[in-house]
Amino acid sequence: MYGAGVSASGLVAPCPNQKPVSQSAWINLDEINEIGFNQMYAGAASKVPSPGQQVLFMAKANKSEYRYVAANQWYGEIPPPFTDTNKYVTTHRSSPPAGGSKYVSFPGGTIEVKAGWRRLTDNEKKQGRFHIQTVRYYESSGSAPCYREEQWGLVALHIIQKTAGAPYFIYATFGQADNMLTASGAHVEDENGNLLANKKATPMNPQISSQNATPQSVQKLSPSMANCRPDLQPYYINSLNNGSPQGMVCVQKRFHDIPQTIIDANATVHKAIKSYNQANNIANSPWLYYKLVNVQAVPIDKPTPGVDYSGPEVATYYQANIMVETDYNLQVFSGQFQPGNNPAQSGLITDFNTDGTPFHNVYNNGHAYNMGGCMGCHGNAQVGGADFSFIMEGQRVFKPECVGPTGITQSQRKFHKLFLETK
Repeated sequence: MYGAGVSASGLVAPCPNQKPVSQSAWINLDEINEIGFNQMYAGAASKVPSPGQQVLFMAKANKSEYRYVAANQWYGEIPPPFTDTNKYVTTHRSSPPAGGSKYVSFPGGTIEVKAGWRRLTDNEKKQGRFHIQTVRYYESSGSAPCYREEQWGLVALHIIQKTAGAPYFIYATFGQADNMLTASGAHVEDENGNLLANKKATPMNPQISSQNATPQSVQKLSPSMANCRPDLQPYYINSLNNGSPQGMVCVQKRFHDIPQTIIDANATVHKAIKSYNQANNIANSPWLYYKLVNVQAVPIDKPTPGVDYSGPEVATYYQANIMVETDYNLQVFSGQFQPGNNPAQSGLITDFNTDGTPFHNVYNNGHAYNMGGCMGCHGNAQVGGADFSFIMEGQRVFKPECVGPTGITQSQRKFHKLFLETK
């Protein structure tokens, strides 16, 4: 039941030149990519040790979720009732009653968080615009993982919460104001989310286009290769042979701008933080430079499968965090990831089942939805019987992911190395 390289005690050894610590860092960055599809980088620094300014991720659940899982002993050798829960969800078109043990259905008050972190430059640390904490990440030491601990900056945060009125969870996502820069280092958005630069630019460079999946065909993305030079822009590298463009893709802006209501809410909160700081003689606070990106509170159904959603609240339907769901398909997600065992299609999405019928990813109150964004993605876990929780669905995985060139082609690695050395 233990992953390779992890002892029965669950302990991982320190990496070479890493001083052993008496207590593990609370921020455990054991995810190195965006759910296996790409690796994300900031372009702010060059010639820094691996993993450079790669964004790494942590996921945690609150005590309510822990107590529910522990009380049912759904860990170790006892599998949760995923199959029975799936049958209940698809038959009743709703989640089972909350808190029961016959099916997986978390109690109200269950919270999960996912956060993205990266190494900061010395200048970024001095500016005081990032929340900084000690993090732990992993490298390979022979066949086993080893850990390193450093002070890194928070770049993104997801918070999802189940309530009695929202059994499909409520999804809120936040980002840091310096996440998106132009190639010369200018801010693409301000602290509240107003678009400042790249207003007429394509979201990605090169521009990514999609021939969406149909009942008879899989999605096709183009171009097949991307060789952007990011300079100070954030960029990502898709996983090898997953159906997405290969090479370095620069991020120029979001596919869907932050809605004005969210921008106004950010301005109100930042005003309150400034007033608090002034009243308490606080010179600066990093929380002035974080902003809400969007909130999904109720499911929305896409009326026409295979066609991009264009109805009300498009940005909310496709809610995504630019540092956590960065590539084309994560920015415009709906339906499901292409089913099957073909690695060359693993990064593709479809609104259809294998028999050609429309796929639904969120069930509630007798209705079936093809939802997009965070809720639609987590809805695949509901359909899988895990009550919207990928933590629950993957709870038997113990081995941390290690930073390194895994999943990057030799040509990509050479281009990436050349970019870093010539900045």
